[in-house]
Amino acid sequence: MKQFILILVLAVTFTSCIKDEVNDCTGYLRLSFLYDGTAEGYDERIGNDIHLRIYRNNILHSAGIIPYERIAGGQEYLVRKEVTGEIDIVAWAIPSGEDWVGEIPTIAEDYSKTGELLQMQPRSRSLSYHSIGLLYLGTMTHDETNLTEETAYPVLMNDCVAQFTAAIHHVPDHYIPGQEKNIWLTVHGTKSAMDIDFTPLGEDAIVYAAFTEKEEDGVIRTTRQGLLPSAEDQYLAVDIYRGDEYQGRIETDIQARPGDFIHLDIYRDRVTIYVNDWRVFETSGADI
Repeated sequence: MKQFILILVLAVTFTSCIKDEVNDCTGYLRLSFLYDGTAEGYDERIGNDIHLRIYRNNILHSAGIIPYERIAGGQEYLVRKEVTGEIDIVAWAIPSGEDWVGEIPTIAEDYSKTGELLQMQPRSRSLSYHSIGLLYLGTMTHDETNLTEETAYPVLMNDCVAQFTAAIHHVPDHYIPGQEKNIWLTVHGTKSAMDIDFTPLGEDAIVYAAFTEKEEDGVIRTTRQGLLPSAEDQYLAVDIYRGDEYQGRIETDIQARPGDFIHLDIYRDRVTIYVNDWRVFETSGADI
């Protein structure tokens, strides 16, 4: 109910100026949502609704959702400028077509920006954690004296999670589609929650990654997973299972960092890990 009231407040706040003639709007702020520095980048990479919250002196002022069609093609979004002093604009979006299995940051009980958290969701297998979908977060801070109606203020959307995939090569020796004892992985080394300043919180999260049934060119792959950032001195480790039988662990010196793409290749007993397409780790002995 509390969230519903806040969305209503934002709907009135955000649309009252737009319903009137722009020339009649004497107190509004132009927002321009960008990814990779451009509005075109937002359309191509994300292309989805914006979840937006505005804070005044760290306390929630308004909250709601901006439909994508209102900002598509680089359209500026007009917000009634009814706050004074220091304001923070927090925005996030899930790329169109991506599965979202995490939690949208909930509004803190004290309505403070610093109280918001992004969390992983537990799943049934051994009470571990499922992956979190891709998330983008942008923040900006402006003082009222810097807010002019002639300038569009960019809200820069940034990668907020690392991405993880795995692939098994030479499939006939390892994997038969439809068999009960298929291979799956758990990825350790990310936190179960973080605040909106990317600070990892809470306990270690276990991300479950199952290989798909689809085989292409002798290779099977997991779906793309999302990983929250690692804490300091916390490194990724991958446990390999065949059915319910534990096969072994791959220890690494790699951390999950926002924006990284981490790919694990398994070929017979050799495991190679790539970060952003760079080979950074290789081990042998992981016989699956």
